[in-house]
Amino acid sequence: MRILGVFAEGPNPAACLLKEGELVAFAEEERFCRVKTAPHSYPAKAAEYCVSAGGISIEEVDFVAFAWDCQKYAEDASGNSYMKRFYDGLCQSYRKDPITLENEARLLERFLPERVKHQIRQMVKYLDPVAE
Repeated sequence: MRILGVFAEGPNPAACLLKEGELVAFAEEERFCRVKTAPHSYPAKAAEYCVSAGGISIEEVDFVAFAWDCQKYAEDASGNSYMKRFYDGLCQSYRKDPITLENEARLLERFLPERVKHQIRQMVKYLDPVAE
């Protein structure tokens, strides 16, 4: 089994490739974009390197793992999520300034499962333009 691991949405985005449970390749995006910590970058070049270093193509990857629990951000039918309820609960105990509220809203959107899936699909298209 081949698993492409992806860490994004923060400083030091990176990718790794596991083959049969063994680490074959790991790289941080900053090594390819030449920007320290590569903030706000998606690790497409790092993923490209890992797949290449592993001697496989993206079609041979069995799974892509995203290093974050996005299900906590998934909205239910009423538009709420575990994390939204968590942030709302903090408002009852702590007074939040506008910057904190704005950052929370950004985080709630950033880790929506559909958004993360879309970014992974875009990365796969980058690695293989004919992939669906």
